[in-house]
Amino acid sequence: MDITTIKITKKTKERLENLRIYRRESYEEIMEKIFGVLNLCRADPEQAKLKLMQIDRERKRNLGSRGKEVLSEEDEYPESFSSQKVKFHLRK
Repeated sequence: MDITTIKITKKTKERLENLRIYRRESYEEIMEKIFGVLNLCRADPEQAKLKLMQIDRERKRNLGSRGKEVLSEEDEYPESFSSQKVKFHLRK
């Protein structure tokens, strides 16, 4: 696999970090996940919305609402995107 370096702003880096599902998830994995959701959105917007909700639940289960690793899965988190400012508009 060829590897390259890209320049991104600190703000973009922070936004990528906020999309992590687990603490050691690489930027490559995060971007692949984003591209997958975008492709799914083109084919099936409703399925893309469900995928985003699934990602949010996994993130909250693994990292909690503040991005820190959760020690126990007994904690309950709301199943909404209220902890993240996500702008995602679906066209019909």
